[in-house]
Amino acid sequence: MTPRIQPVDHRSSRVVDATHARQRPRSQLLDTAMAYEMAVLKEQTNDERWSDANIQKVVKQWKLSDLEEQQLRQIKLRMADLDHWKNNPLDVVRYLRGPGKFEQVEGKIREMIEWRIQYGADSLLETYRPPRTLLYYVPSAILKGYDREGDPIYLERGGVMDGVGLQRYSRDDIVRHIIWLREIGTRGHWIQDFEKKTGRTPSQVTIIYDMQGMSSRHLKAGVIPMFQAIVKVNQQRYCGLAKRIIVLRAPPIFNFIWNMAKHFFPPEGQKLMVFTGPSNYLKVLDKFVDRKVLPPCICKEGRGTAMDCMPQNFEGGNLPPNAEASIPDEPWITELMNTAKTMKRREQERQRRLAPPPPKVKEVSAETLFPPVCLSHYLNVQVLNIPQAQWQDEYETVLVR
Repeated sequence: MTPRIQPVDHRSSRVVDATHARQRPRSQLLDTAMAYEMAVLKEQTNDERWSDANIQKVVKQWKLSDLEEQQLRQIKLRMADLDHWKNNPLDVVRYLRGPGKFEQVEGKIREMIEWRIQYGADSLLETYRPPRTLLYYVPSAILKGYDREGDPIYLERGGVMDGVGLQRYSRDDIVRHIIWLREIGTRGHWIQDFEKKTGRTPSQVTIIYDMQGMSSRHLKAGVIPMFQAIVKVNQQRYCGLAKRIIVLRAPPIFNFIWNMAKHFFPPEGQKLMVFTGPSNYLKVLDKFVDRKVLPPCICKEGRGTAMDCMPQNFEGGNLPPNAEASIPDEPWITELMNTAKTMKRREQERQRRLAPPPPKVKEVSAETLFPPVCLSHYLNVQVLNIPQAQWQDEYETVLVR
């Protein structure tokens, strides 16, 4: 079952407990390095998050119309009681541009934030330890490199995922793992590197969903409902991330599966989809991405890899009976199983790289620091005639200027 979501009355003026949004001081948040964005936004008030400068930044980046800007400001006023770091224009605009009517936006955002509080999504990167099997056999990651418009690329190879074998885990376990991946994708340190390279915050991504390897095995009991649960989480809790969805190398059986799966997507989501077959997929990909940024499993020209904070195996495959024991002992698996420590270490390394070099210290000679003392500089010098043993025990030489 998917995580239970309590209904939220968005017409109520109830204030969400602010302690959920300010559980720890900013210094600790930065130390754990779960996300620079989250740490900063948590420290800000609603007025600071919704400053006119931040609103104008979103208006410019998303190219909002006058009506959309007006609607964004209306949502700001309506949600002034909601003190949570996700109540900010950059996240709200995704729901504003998402499927559904404007009148539904406020309710969807309130429900999403209530879900984050109840589910513990804000702390998931610190508390969740992903199973090695899911890390290795769920090929899903953001790639290094960008699409032709300079936006990130997310690759998921659903065709080589073993939907039957993965049911060794409960549906809740699978959904929790997917939520963990989404949290890394939306709060990982790669965002800071993107901002440094492009001078802007990432808004939307090109999603490539590779269907090569899909077979009748994907029609077995439990596979389609599990996919539906994942799509529901993506739409309700991580709305508006997709700029386009390229369905890659769809085999003939995909048409049969799509007749069932298409009902999981709203009409607005279906309009974002580009479908390709095994023979024309490269020609379609060339319109949107450079082949070199893709991994070799997609095309022979591919040299791309996943972001460092993401799973690195794109091969997938059916789970063997002893899947846990057959997984190679690779460093990236250990790092992702200890996400909090890994992200903290990488953030410290990043800070060291960005830190300015220490100032050069001018060399000073010993004579400058400790000039020789001349007794002629002192007046009324008294030399105490004290036995040596007594002098050593009780006195020091005293110079009186």
